[in-house]
Amino acid sequence: MKLVKEIEARNAGAKLNTQDGIRIDWKDAWLHVRPSGTEPAVRIIGEAPSAERIDGLIAQYTELAKQMLAADEAKEVEKVDAQDSLLRFRRTITEHDTLDAVQDVYGPKDWREQYAKMRREGASSREVTRRVLETCSASPEEVERLIAGIGIRAGFEEFVEYVRGHGYEFTITSEGIDLSIKAILHARGLDDIPYFTNRFVINKQGRPSTTHQHSHPDCRCAGTARRGTSSRRANKARQSYISGTRGRTGARRCWRT
Repeated sequence: MKLVKEIEARNAGAKLNTQDGIRIDWKDAWLHVRPSGTEPAVRIIGEAPSAERIDGLIAQYTELAKQMLAADEAKEVEKVDAQDSLLRFRRTITEHDTLDAVQDVYGPKDWREQYAKMRREGASSREVTRRVLETCSASPEEVERLIAGIGIRAGFEEFVEYVRGHGYEFTITSEGIDLSIKAILHARGLDDIPYFTNRFVINKQGRPSTTHQHSHPDCRCAGTARRGTSSRRANKARQSYISGTRGRTGARRCWRT
């Protein structure tokens, strides 16, 4: 595609990988630009030490992608006035991982070892969530009561008030279960906040499990819930992904143009 060749030409001094779109590695940041093979769209992800740095890079390459797509397809890329943010649930809103709490109380003693083993064997996040949850012996009511007592991070309710007061939209996303988000939000009177996540169900064997209505087998840059949200909101010019993940210091964004 012309976009890949143009980016390659502009970054001759950087480390480049063109196996799937193009990835550019600078000393302090990286960006992966992947044109779709089935629609006039480009997906851009990247990491940098600060939000300002990654926002600048993504704005630069989003604008370039828009120009190239307009020239190739003779179409205008839809513009929006407000940015649509995806707010990660785990460790961004809650003080502790809700599924960890459920496993600690209702799961087997070695559930963390089982989890680590599955990840080493290459299991996807949705598969690990389902299989680990199925080792629990808890009813939906027990899970909901336990999760409702987990604290939220200081400032979250003020954040909700701020973004709503300024007309911004945001959606909570999670690789966990709907029961977690529902219990946490309901306990604080925030039931009207939209969210996308996996569904908590009781399987045929009477064990807790999940269904993954938002998963997409072709997406490797975002988890099941974030991929589902992005697909449903494809009319937005861009989406930012806000994450407070423990152990990751870089800012991360997933953009769709």
